[in-house]
Amino acid sequence: FERFLAQEPSAPIVLAGHSQGALHLTRLLRERVARDPALRGRIVAAYVVGWPVSTASDVPAMGLPACTRPD
Repeated sequence: FERFLAQEPSAPIVLAGHSQGALHLTRLLRERVARDPALRGRIVAAYVVGWPVSTASDVPAMGLPACTRPD
């Protein structure tokens, strides 16, 4: 992820993870994205599938809003 950021310093970002990858993605969102407003602004979407995500505790800690519509 850090290498991508270095090579693409302003490109929009779509993140996706399934199962164990989703677990790692939740950690990346909490520890890296939520703490960096500039990086957070580059995230177009984050698909965290196949791992339980709490809308009460996990989503606010990730720094991004949950989807509210299918589109």
